[in-house]
Amino acid sequence: MTSPFLIDDQRILLLWTHWRSSLKPGRLPQREDIDPIAVKSALPIIWIYRLDDSGRDFYCALAGDEIMSAWGRPGMIGMPISQLFPTPAYHSLRSRWLELLDRPAVMHGSARYNQHWAETPVRGRPERLSLPLDGPDGRPYGVIGATSYRQPEAAETDDNAIRLLPPRVVGIDELLRE
Repeated sequence: MTSPFLIDDQRILLLWTHWRSSLKPGRLPQREDIDPIAVKSALPIIWIYRLDDSGRDFYCALAGDEIMSAWGRPGMIGMPISQLFPTPAYHSLRSRWLELLDRPAVMHGSARYNQHWAETPVRGRPERLSLPLDGPDGRPYGVIGATSYRQPEAAETDDNAIRLLPPRVVGIDELLRE
């Protein structure tokens, strides 16, 4: 089973492979399909944002140790994304995740950036995979993903070279044709 993405971090590849093995025609993987033991080495970089009762917003349901450390937010579980991200990023993220659930689709991206969202600026080179999950009733549950925060290479430390790269979104129907 190949990936439509060029995934650098093996922990992200582990989550991808595990999630993909649960994808079936007419059925997205469910939260219960994700076996923590099968993705044990990736747990520090895995996160889940669950769709709230309104069906149009998300809150943090799980954040691995590396995620909480990167954001400097040990108490982020249970917080809505509107409190975790600044307004422009919140609207963009919410829109993307709703698309992943509505379409449905998966998204992979990597970036070079100088992060000023937190109190302390963070320079990083993240790689992120976002995957839709259904609930047991067949309605959208939320989004599971993994984010790897790598330090930039020496050649990537020029602030003018730091930029977000567009994520790649692939529809579930395309994945099922593999």
